[in-house]
Amino acid sequence: MRAPADIFRLESFGGFYYSRRTRETVAFPAAYADFLLETTRRPADRILRDDRDRFAQIRRRRKRTLEQWQRDGILDAELRCRARVVANRPPSGVLGAPLATSFEITERCNLRCQHCYVERGAARRPEVSPAVLGRAFAELDRAGSPAVTLSGGEPLMRRDVWEILDRARDHQLEIKFCTNATLVDRVAARRLVCYPIHTFSISLEGASAAVHDRGRGSGNFERVARGVALLRDAGAARIMLRITVTSHNLATLPEIAAVGDGWGVDAISFRPYRYNGAALDSTLVVERAAYDRAMRRLKRGWRARCKGVFGRSLPTRSPSFARYVPRFGCIGGNGTLSVKADGSGVACATVRSSGEWNLEQHSLIDCWYRDPAINRWRQMQAPAVCRDCDRLAECGGGCRARAYAMGQGIAGPDPWCCSR
Repeated sequence: MRAPADIFRLESFGGFYYSRRTRETVAFPAAYADFLLETTRRPADRILRDDRDRFAQIRRRRKRTLEQWQRDGILDAELRCRARVVANRPPSGVLGAPLATSFEITERCNLRCQHCYVERGAARRPEVSPAVLGRAFAELDRAGSPAVTLSGGEPLMRRDVWEILDRARDHQLEIKFCTNATLVDRVAARRLVCYPIHTFSISLEGASAAVHDRGRGSGNFERVARGVALLRDAGAARIMLRITVTSHNLATLPEIAAVGDGWGVDAISFRPYRYNGAALDSTLVVERAAYDRAMRRLKRGWRARCKGVFGRSLPTRSPSFARYVPRFGCIGGNGTLSVKADGSGVACATVRSSGEWNLEQHSLIDCWYRDPAINRWRQMQAPAVCRDCDRLAECGGGCRARAYAMGQGIAGPDPWCCSR
């Protein structure tokens, strides 16, 4: 079977290029997007020779740009772009499709972790079917948005998880699979690595059973270690340990690097505990300054063979020229979409609201364009207290879900505000 092509997606501000090799999405302003589009038809050097005035800006940085694009695999040896071009027709002010979509395929889990934002207990609503998910996967493929995350709860709690994975593979999606790994046996590991899962993201709480099992239950540290070993031995493409930083594990973070190397994982990702959703244990909260200090120390002292990924305490911002996060910090609903276990599309995975559209009644792209709840989210602005701050462009007013969960209201100040 021929390998799926990279994707070049046109947008109102320019375009996005998605690399199948790196699984990264790069935004291009209009002038560079127009030039890249031309390279799908003829070589870059011929374009610069024949259209000198039109691409004068590219000509000034010709060598640097073309060499970088060749290194990144955007241009081939003939200076042509071979990506599949996608031109969606979204309403004004909306991206043609999400940059990435997270599917929470179940609320069920075999563990009861203190920091998990997903509703506790058995699923309260019927779970979205593989057929409905398959239709959504097909839409994402057509719209040039192949990056998806499958999570839960624990996705391996669903007996039909294999059918869901089959449908994702049928539509050439690039899958990040989030699991606690405790249900991974030899058979499951061998089946999982047959799918286009580029990363197994496995949650871990600490470098020892004493720390990990405190939040997840006795014996689970050893179960995670076994699951990781089975996936590694089965040939998993990439295994990443995902650490939620809480007051319980803050002091032990440096010890986790040795565990990652000992288990043979590829990366360890650190991110802060966010007091939101169903995760409302205030004893786990770490102050922003303490979190930032811990990340700086970890980064400076990182000597592990596995890669360290040190999550920022502030939301990720888009390039200024793209303007798809116009009013506040979070890219949820503006750059990314979350689908809950019952099939509801939401801007933020931890905040439910009235009027959510469901994939049973609406197409995924229609939800993305017109869902009233998502559009309300897009219209939010940074809190009033932040609007005159000289650091607003950096953080956009912080996390709305955290502000809401901590009693400040959805439009209130984030307790992790950069000025505090």
